[in-house]
Amino acid sequence: MFLGYRDVLFAAGDACVASLTLWHFCEEIEYRSSALGIHNHAVGSDFYRIRMTPKFYRHSGRVFAFLAGEFRRHVPDEPAIMFEQLPFAKIPGKDKRAAVFGVLGSQLPGHNLGHQRIPKHYADWNRHYDAGEDVTQIYGQHANMANAA
Repeated sequence: MFLGYRDVLFAAGDACVASLTLWHFCEEIEYRSSALGIHNHAVGSDFYRIRMTPKFYRHSGRVFAFLAGEFRRHVPDEPAIMFEQLPFAKIPGKDKRAAVFGVLGSQLPGHNLGHQRIPKHYADWNRHYDAGEDVTQIYGQHANMANAA
């Protein structure tokens, strides 16, 4: 969902932060395959994954709250409304629900990552990276340094 709605979530953001975050989500696509393989080999219990799902959601909520707090602390000049408007409100409910059910479904026994759809941005990012382009500021808004002074 984050990669699929990168225009809504990241286009207006700082290019360094937006690009880093999108890179992170692209890397997560690779990590998920490795993580599931390692889990299946080391733990081997689908029911352990199911049992840990609520902890994942709590952890994710805490991470988002922490990040929002850090942005408020380190970017104090930003109008408060910027922290109150949730960009997720612009994403259709059916797509948000699909993302939640996708995460839940990935914890079920027999989940097969080979059937997962890979977002278009993942291939785009890899194409830019493989071409040797600077991907540290590939997406988002570039700060106008002349106005920053």
